[in-house]
Amino acid sequence: MAHAERHNVWSAVSAPFIGLAYVVALPFMAIGTVLALIIKRVAVRVAALTAFGWRPAEAYLGGKRVSKKKKEG
Repeated sequence: MAHAERHNVWSAVSAPFIGLAYVVALPFMAIGTVLALIIKRVAVRVAALTAFGWRPAEAYLGGKRVSKKKKEG
C-alpha cells in the first residue's frame, strides 16, 4: 500500500469520529461562549460601579452659583 492510499484510508476511517467529536463538543462551546459573554458584561458593570471617577473638570470648588434674580428677590 502506498503512502497516499494509506492516507486516504485513514481519512475515510477517522472522518466519522472527528465529526462525532465536533457534534459532541459544539454544545459545550456554545455554553462556554454564552457564559464568557455574561461574565464579561457583569465584570464591566461591577468595574464601572467600583471605579474611582476623578473628573477635575467637574470640581465644584466655588460652591453653587446663585443667580442675581434670586439674590434680589
